[in-house]
Amino acid sequence: MHRSMEKEAILDLLHRYAWLIDEKKFDEWLDLFTDDATYVVTTQENARAGFEFGPIMERKDTLRERIGEYEKLWWVDPVVTSHLISNPLIEVVDSTRAEVKCYITLYRTEEDQVTELQGCAKCWLTLEKRDGAWKIRSFKAVFDAAIVPGVLDVPV
Repeated sequence: MHRSMEKEAILDLLHRYAWLIDEKKFDEWLDLFTDDATYVVTTQENARAGFEFGPIMERKDTLRERIGEYEKLWWVDPVVTSHLISNPLIEVVDSTRAEVKCYITLYRTEEDQVTELQGCAKCWLTLEKRDGAWKIRSFKAVFDAAIVPGVLDVPV
């Protein structure tokens, strides 16, 4: 596949990532990850200090468990989220591997409330092509500021 077609397929993956979270289609969202994927969300403070951990450090199987618990409580917190992915820099390393840097801005609207900015994160993704489709092998999000309570209720 031509590099521009690869980049287009990767952009499609990034857009699906955001839409599937916001539409609460978590099983489809998890399908965007490889079975051995890692998922890390941390703060700028931790990153500056060189800590290799964060409030969320998951593998796909534990991420699935977290989503399962969240879905059980969904009726408690009927919020609308909007994940905006911007400024993606895509480097197709070879035919089966790509690196992506982008920003995710997360907005949240609680029932009968005004939409609020919940956070902005710089993200790094390693993608692998498996069975002809790009999948997320690793995802790391570093929030620019302290994490606002409630941000980690849903995936970043």
